[in-house]
Amino acid sequence: MPDSKQSPTLHDLVTRFQRHKCNKYCLKSYRRNGQFYKKCRFGFPRLMRGTTNVNNVIDCLAVDQSIQPRKRLYNLQRTDAEARINDYNPALLLTSQSNVDVQYIGHKGSRLPYYITSYNTKHERCEQDRMWEDIHSASKSRGSNAMSFAMKALKGLKKK
Repeated sequence: MPDSKQSPTLHDLVTRFQRHKCNKYCLKSYRRNGQFYKKCRFGFPRLMRGTTNVNNVIDCLAVDQSIQPRKRLYNLQRTDAEARINDYNPALLLTSQSNVDVQYIGHKGSRLPYYITSYNTKHERCEQDRMWEDIHSASKSRGSNAMSFAMKALKGLKKK
C-alpha cells in the first residue's frame, strides 16, 4: 500500500480499485473432514509476510488440484492491513485508473491467449448479451435470430 503522504494519487487508486471485498461471486463452499466452510476463491485475505518469496516453479505447476489448490508462484511482502490488496502495477494503475489484476503466468499453455482475450473483452460480451436479449424472439427460428443478431452487430461496427 503506497504511503498516503508520499503518493496520494496512487494511494487513492489502490484504495478504490485494488481492495478486494468478498461477496457471493468469490465465496465458495468447501467441505473438509465432513464440515462445510466458505473460502474466497481468489485467496483473500492474503497472509501477512515480512519478505517477498518466490516458490519453486515445479511445485506451483505440478500440484494435484484435487488434493490442494495450485500454489502461487510468489508471495509478496505485506502487512496485515494489506491482506485484501490485490497485486497491481503502479504504472498501469495510474494510467488506467481502474482495477488492474497483475499476476505472473509461469507456463505457455494454449489457454493463455484465450484467457487474456476473454478477460479484456468482458465488457463487450455484456453488450452482446443485451443485444441478443433485445432481438431474440421465441417465435422466430434460431437461424432467424442469429441473422438478426449478426445484422445488428454489423450495423454497430459501422457506427464506430
